[in-house]
Amino acid sequence: FKVEFACRITDLIRGEKHWHLLDADEVSHGPYSHVIVATPAPQATALLACAPKLASTAAGVKMDPTWAVALAFDTPLETKMDGCFVQDSPLDWLARNSSKPGREHKLDTWVLHATSAWSRQNLDLSK
Repeated sequence: FKVEFACRITDLIRGEKHWHLLDADEVSHGPYSHVIVATPAPQATALLACAPKLASTAAGVKMDPTWAVALAFDTPLETKMDGCFVQDSPLDWLARNSSKPGREHKLDTWVLHATSAWSRQNLDLSK
């Protein structure tokens, strides 16, 4: 398979046997026998206009906002835990990203996610 990065697909075109993808520069990609749409539901809904039943399903998905931050430390944090859920806090969960299989270990990287309730209340804050 050939993978293209930094290529934004804006339209799916369904043929009798194959799919073609149109990117933001109006370049066609394909043919493909299958297409996987792995985007948030609002973006998927627009892409699936040629498949009304799938578009309708995607349109019905309720999504909650979540503020997230990624942190990196030159010196690893001295903790035995690689992740946890947090109770009674604006934070919902955190994970040591560098502990996941296949991740590089040059830096100690962490991802922290806020609760949806806190994120919704603070949705318009600047980064």
